[in-house]
Amino acid sequence: MAKKHLTPHDRLFRNTFSYRSEVLLFIKNFCPKSIYGHLDFRTLKIQNTSFVNEKLENSYSDINYTCKWRGSNREVLLSFLFEHKSYPVKFAEMQLLRYLLEGYEYQLKQGGPYSLIVPILLYHGKEKFNKTTFFENLELSDSDFGRYFPGFEFIKVDLSRYSDEELTAIGDSFLSALLLLFKHKKETEFILTNYQKIFIFVKGYKSKSATERFVETLVLYIYQTFTINQEEITGIVNDLPKNVSDMFVSTYDLAVQSGEKKGIEKGIKKGELIGIEKGKTLGSFEVAFELFVTSPELDAQNMSKISKLEKKTVAQLQACFRKNDVEKAKKLIARALEAVSPVSEMDSKNIDELVAAVFKK
Repeated sequence: MAKKHLTPHDRLFRNTFSYRSEVLLFIKNFCPKSIYGHLDFRTLKIQNTSFVNEKLENSYSDINYTCKWRGSNREVLLSFLFEHKSYPVKFAEMQLLRYLLEGYEYQLKQGGPYSLIVPILLYHGKEKFNKTTFFENLELSDSDFGRYFPGFEFIKVDLSRYSDEELTAIGDSFLSALLLLFKHKKETEFILTNYQKIFIFVKGYKSKSATERFVETLVLYIYQTFTINQEEITGIVNDLPKNVSDMFVSTYDLAVQSGEKKGIEKGIKKGELIGIEKGKTLGSFEVAFELFVTSPELDAQNMSKISKLEKKTVAQLQACFRKNDVEKAKKLIARALEAVSPVSEMDSKNIDELVAAVFKK
């Protein structure tokens, strides 16, 4: 079994929803008012517990918050779930039922106190979410039989149903930037024409350290997810306000030092990001590996479109993945980098790290 590692989508989701301020914005804008009115948000706090098991980890990431009811010491657990896949899973409530069982079993093992779990699902695909549930599709000769199957509701936020104007109306926030990027995750043109709108959150946050951390995650996400050439990058950097531009460049440097952005060598100048082409190539291979793990049902052609690798390369790489042929996979990646420029010692190290993250030892 290949090691599970965070996708760019996961990383951005976790970074955003780890901020209490963004969670409050999300609840206020997307949850029913009946829920919003019954919670004492002064008590809202993040929990480290995850209820995603091995059967669910290829479909969801979760972040959990507890919050007390107004006028009570009893708590409710708000589970924010992000769906990895860009298409709706048929009858998602079957997976969510498993998730809820994991959550309640965890409470049982802990010996209480027991809290209601409210699942809140964020979906970022283009296809509309399922209109009917699995249980609504059961044929019953009499409605009385309905008492014998589990029934529950969950809050689903389908980004395809919201206009850009509705998402930006949330305010100059990390959350608004995330929602816009998730909604337009395959549309490079959107980034090129709306980067000012995406980075506008910088002026709205008093905490410089929190803003810098979010900019780092945001910049990583953009360049791991979208195909943008160096000339376009330079244009974006030079056109952003100085405080944003400076942060943009410095966070790339920090990303290189921490190893979060593979394939981009240290040495970033304003208007010039060294090694970006190799970084994008490595990013394409990382996306391909992620698809092998999370969406093995996709064919090579679709994986090629998503990862931006040639169909032949995807097929060869998938064969290596299935056979656990580490050396051949490394050669394939090195050959792709060689087409950009000679493979350096740093490149070889990045290839080793990428392969080690997804292949069996």
